[in-house]
Amino acid sequence: MKKMIFIFTMLMMVVCPCAFAASYPATLENGKLVFVATAKDVGVYADRSSAFIEVYTPQYYQVSIKTVVVKDGKTDKANVMTHHFQYDINTQRVKYLSVEKHAWETWDVNQNYGKDGGEQAVFNLAEVAFVSVCDRKYFGDMERTVSGKKQKVIPETLYQALGI
Repeated sequence: MKKMIFIFTMLMMVVCPCAFAASYPATLENGKLVFVATAKDVGVYADRSSAFIEVYTPQYYQVSIKTVVVKDGKTDKANVMTHHFQYDINTQRVKYLSVEKHAWETWDVNQNYGKDGGEQAVFNLAEVAFVSVCDRKYFGDMERTVSGKKQKVIPETLYQALGI
């Protein structure tokens, strides 16, 4: 349980200014696992095969996806976590189910979440989940301001890893 809390905390606290760190490959297991963040000495990967639409009504999705931790090139199956996202197509907002707060939190691409640029890991993971179940981009070419500069919410390198 402590490991899971540690990984969740690290996933939420990480700011990864680029989608891919040099020491972690963009994908593993023939594209099944997609790199979304680093946390200390581990890579956090989204398991595309675990993505699942929990709720769908027109213009609204609720999707879950699992993450696994990779250290020294080995997947740690003991550190598998499930993350839940809600997407509102009309408002272009994403909500993330916070395990800490036991509540849904809205993630605004332009809000600062205590780190410059917000939590890139959350946006990356949300996009991998959406692309995995819907086969299309959610954030697409949407931009946000980080350190006074405009940049895409999702780096092109992540879309390349997703093959979209």
